[in-house]
Amino acid sequence: MMNNNGALGFGTAATGTHVIDRSGVNSRASGLKRILLVILTAQAVSLQADDVNAPAATNSFFESRIRPLLAENCHECHGRDKSKGGLRLDTRTGFLAGGSSGPLVDHSNPRQSLILRAIRGDDPDFHMPPSPGRKLTAAEVVDVEKWVVAGDSPVWPVYADEAVREGETGDDFSVEERSWWAIQPVQSPDIPSLAAGLTARNPVDHFIHEKLRAAGLRMAPEASRGELLRRASYDLTGLPPSVEMLNRFMADTRPDAWERVVDELLDSPAYGERWGQHWLDVTRWAESDGYRADDFRPHAWPYRDYVIRSFNEDKSYRQFIREHVAGDELAPDDPDSFIGAAFLRNGIYEWNQREVRMHWDLIVTEVTDLTAEVFMGLGLRCARCHDHKFDPIRQEDYFRFKALLAPIRWNHRKPLATPEQIEEHRVAQKRWEQETAGLRARIDAILEPRIRKKEHAALIMFPEDIQAMFAKTPEQRSPYEQQLVELASFQLERERRVFKPDSIKGEDGEKLGKLMKELAQFDHLKPEPLPPAHIAVDVGPEAPSVFMETRSGKREVPPGFLSILDPSPLGDHDFPGVPGGSSGRRTRLAEWLANDSNPLTARVYVNRIWQNHFGRGLAPNPNDFGTLGGPPSHPELLDWITSQFLQSGWKTKPIHRIIMTSAAYRQTARPSPEHVAASRQVDPANSLLWRFSPARLSAEQVRDGMLAVSGELDPMAGGPSVSHDTPRRSIYVRKKRNTPVPMFREFDAPDGFDSIPQRTSTTTPAQALLILNDEWPIARAQALAQRLMPMVQADPEAGISWLVQAAWSRNPRPDELRLMDSFLGDGPTDAPVSEESLTDLCHMILTSNEFLYLH
Repeated sequence: MMNNNGALGFGTAATGTHVIDRSGVNSRASGLKRILLVILTAQAVSLQADDVNAPAATNSFFESRIRPLLAENCHECHGRDKSKGGLRLDTRTGFLAGGSSGPLVDHSNPRQSLILRAIRGDDPDFHMPPSPGRKLTAAEVVDVEKWVVAGDSPVWPVYADEAVREGETGDDFSVEERSWWAIQPVQSPDIPSLAAGLTARNPVDHFIHEKLRAAGLRMAPEASRGELLRRASYDLTGLPPSVEMLNRFMADTRPDAWERVVDELLDSPAYGERWGQHWLDVTRWAESDGYRADDFRPHAWPYRDYVIRSFNEDKSYRQFIREHVAGDELAPDDPDSFIGAAFLRNGIYEWNQREVRMHWDLIVTEVTDLTAEVFMGLGLRCARCHDHKFDPIRQEDYFRFKALLAPIRWNHRKPLATPEQIEEHRVAQKRWEQETAGLRARIDAILEPRIRKKEHAALIMFPEDIQAMFAKTPEQRSPYEQQLVELASFQLERERRVFKPDSIKGEDGEKLGKLMKELAQFDHLKPEPLPPAHIAVDVGPEAPSVFMETRSGKREVPPGFLSILDPSPLGDHDFPGVPGGSSGRRTRLAEWLANDSNPLTARVYVNRIWQNHFGRGLAPNPNDFGTLGGPPSHPELLDWITSQFLQSGWKTKPIHRIIMTSAAYRQTARPSPEHVAASRQVDPANSLLWRFSPARLSAEQVRDGMLAVSGELDPMAGGPSVSHDTPRRSIYVRKKRNTPVPMFREFDAPDGFDSIPQRTSTTTPAQALLILNDEWPIARAQALAQRLMPMVQADPEAGISWLVQAAWSRNPRPDELRLMDSFLGDGPTDAPVSEESLTDLCHMILTSNEFLYLH
């Protein structure tokens, strides 16, 4: 049975250090002694010594517990715009300096510090906050006291060059905010020199060695050839290496044998299927609507094939971004490019939602949040209701960014075809329509009144203002009204789609039946419908307005980017003219995202590549490069690889080669116990990479690996999705959000509701029960036994060796060989190997830890 051996959790600590939020709450605090609107008013709380001595001297404690309180409750009166009592609580310098009443912290007697006496209410005439009816909870007071008394002084994260990172910049952001690591220009740092006695295979190792040496650690030895090949094959293709490939690599004595095998794997069509799956996780792709009905989307699969094709072609990531954000504007006649805009259309949808305004706002909001997470690694949604509590992202930034995406509509009428195909179809369709005009008119006379009645019944379920929009012509509607009408129209069109002509009875039913038979005689003239492009396009050249709610009311926000990077709002003159009646806003966004000077986009993507090789990124949270996401473990290395990525023309495969040919990637996951014990004391999470971290195969790798070893895997690529029982790659298995395949559900495959930048890897009894008892894994063991039987009958030891090589990518040890041979030969010495015993052996191999884990 599967157990925890070999599994490793990637625990991370948020250690962000730099961002001050300026948002606050309304307060009537005044007077010189109102030192801190630090937190909500506190009741006097008596603390036990062991409460306040609990560890609080960490950056993560400050960022998660203290800074939010300061930001929400203090900065309005003690911030950049106002500093009552001479006190600033939005910078470290201001906090340490105190105000006109003196220092906030008494280092000789920290529990009697001014800040604590004020929030505890020790002096009834002097406590904070002063507003009546606003009180701190006991827990909040405990947090502040823990913070104040821990260590020599309260932790307030600083930077290496603090002299230039505090104070003001003369604009809306402090120098501290402008020092946010993720928005600094990408540098090409000098490669560190290598200490004596250390070896490196490429520059990556220089950066890794430097960090390890500073921590008193060293790299683990290189893994065996079999381990390396299995690791690389699963990493790049999602499949185990074949026995033939294994033996060829083991026998290859050329000095560049490893580089050759990496290139071979990168050139495999299976590469796009593996790395396309990573991208589909991030972009929350699925083939159903979600919500309760979870209707299947039969035309969602071309986006999946586009992603696979793009990775196999090593399409420039810059172009990939452009096609995702604005493919319909940039290449409206190229279905191989504009299908990328399905990224904007893959969100969840509730087909019977009558509150159309709310529904559309949820859709556009989700696209806004997703775009920021996927391409910029930013949790922009945190600024939806107020300035971001940790990062220098203003509430207005959220709506500026949203305004760039606000013009989208979920168009389902654009064909996924070239202009030539469209014209050919138009000509054939016109001929069929001319030949059948009379027949169709008589059919419509029977069907249309009934269908319109159904549509009307659906229409009157909407609010009256939505009904009124339907009464207008498209020219009379505003862009926003047109978006709402088109969203609501899905429900009316559904009534037409599900209407069953055979439900009509009596004389009309008989007449309709005869007419339909006559019409069928012209089917040879009727062309097959062109597939619809499941994408989003713009509602028109004019964009709907975007509004932000503030304390002073609602105001319109012009489009723009993050103000800390590009503060100027965009006007109509900033948007390029694009074909097809679009606003051009998404083209402008795509160009900004895919620009070499954008400090976020390339870094975020390179970090994703690194993460999918090592199990965790150099920056620990792939979708959050903000304060709580944590700083990079190797910032110079991240920038060095990113600079190589930019120089390559934003190509992905060269980055794989850089990473995989390093000594860091080629380390064993099984160094000596002494090495592990010493290293875990210093770096238990292995963030410094003192060994290769073992990891369980993903759900798709488990399924596809079983099919590959059993010889059943169908290599057919692309096309509509198939059932789980079809022996094709898992990426082609139908993916419904609410009804996942059991294998995928139990082994932590994402459901497609949200962007999943990094999968969890659990170890549960349900997993063991499934692979031991479910019919599907057992059937794979049976197929493997049938494949193996002729080999075992001819030479049992050779057959067993082939089995171990195919499943574990190594030769069996002598004791394993004897044990397996004994298991198969448990009977008369001249008796043939039974299919049952061979199936049991194959089943044990396919459910073993060595099959389910990568080392």
